[in-house]
Amino acid sequence: MRRVHGMWGWLMLASACPAGPLAPTPETESEGDPEPPTSTSEPSETAGPGPTTTTTTAEPTSTTMSEPVAPCPDGDLDEGEACDDGNDVNGDGCNRDCQPSAELLFEFHPSTRGSDEVQVVAVDADGSIVAGGLGLGLTRWAVRLDKALEVEWSQQYGEAMGLISGVATFAGGAYVAGSAFTDGDGRDVWLARLDPGGALVWEETFGSGFGDDYVTDAAVVDGDGLIVTGFASDQDGLTDLWTRRYAADGTELWTSRVPMGVKFTIWPLGPGLVVTPEHAVVSWARPKDGVFPEWLVAVPLTGGEPSWTVEYPGSGGTIYALAREPGGDLMLAGKQGEALMVRRVTSTGEGVWSSDACTGMNGRDVAIDSQGDVVVIGDGPGGTGTNIRLCKFTSDGKLRWGKDIDGGFGPDRGYSVAIDASDRIVAGGAMMSEVLVDDPWLAVFSP
Repeated sequence: MRRVHGMWGWLMLASACPAGPLAPTPETESEGDPEPPTSTSEPSETAGPGPTTTTTTAEPTSTTMSEPVAPCPDGDLDEGEACDDGNDVNGDGCNRDCQPSAELLFEFHPSTRGSDEVQVVAVDADGSIVAGGLGLGLTRWAVRLDKALEVEWSQQYGEAMGLISGVATFAGGAYVAGSAFTDGDGRDVWLARLDPGGALVWEETFGSGFGDDYVTDAAVVDGDGLIVTGFASDQDGLTDLWTRRYAADGTELWTSRVPMGVKFTIWPLGPGLVVTPEHAVVSWARPKDGVFPEWLVAVPLTGGEPSWTVEYPGSGGTIYALAREPGGDLMLAGKQGEALMVRRVTSTGEGVWSSDACTGMNGRDVAIDSQGDVVVIGDGPGGTGTNIRLCKFTSDGKLRWGKDIDGGFGPDRGYSVAIDASDRIVAGGAMMSEVLVDDPWLAVFSP
């Protein structure tokens, strides 16, 4: 789960280079660990300073007119093919393009002066990637990159402490949302509409006046409208599950507040949000009888009281993120007990399958590709603290592959994942640097 100057103004765009020691390796059902490509591109020129981008690209394969290219896949390992298993299934170790599954293709991992991180990623219709999170000076930051993770713009918004934890793209721009820290009552909601170059079209900052208020997720509705969700404080200092819909011009259309009865201090994890044809479905864990069962709430797109809610008694977990499968089922990611959890439910919340086969503690985001496969990102214990976890499941819950991604210097966290039109996996989070500060991390993997 975005700027052109500010945070990155001091960074120079470096030449592309191989993934190096930060390149993750597959760990489960693929046919061996794929070797990363070793070729590098030349340094690119820019009009001004920008973040460091690391890329890896495969060497092109040439053919002659007299030597027709062998079909892929056909079961035979031909020139230019890293593998060929004879089927057109992605993610099973050898993809339909005869290249390995779960291979690191590009990586964006600039070294920054402070603790900065990617909290959320989204893929635009043109294939570009918009990411947002925490920038220099603990400020709101967003960046737009092309398919190879070359920076198009990078922008810091405002000087106050804050965070972007929700991004949604649409034709002609993007929405970013999160929070800004105020001296009066903690965090206030901040959200904005951006033009294609990252400039503000409109923005809004507001709070309840009673405590922390912030957005944790955002989604586009009806082409270029906006729905956001998060937490808001009430007059007693307790936390409400908060959802609001905006028109494209920033006009508030409706607001839903569902009392939780307790004060939450976990931030910015959850609640997650997904838009269906009729509802904005929001996830979290609802306090009840001294426990916190996982909970889904469906608010009509026209506003009003929730149409339905579902609790999962005895789950002992929390749902942090949601995705919708084209047939209508929902995918949930979060934690169950101390395990990373992935769950598939129907459009009204009835269970289909659940899995903790992706080793970890927190499933922070989930996405679905065109094949129906499910990708989850999170984190769990590693050799130098917390490592990033990235896993892919079949539509019926079988683990295809898993990756344990270790930056090598301390805690690393995976926050957000998205799928592009080619089913490449775009992952984002934070990696601890050798000077013990968090650096932003983005990577693109093969399906």
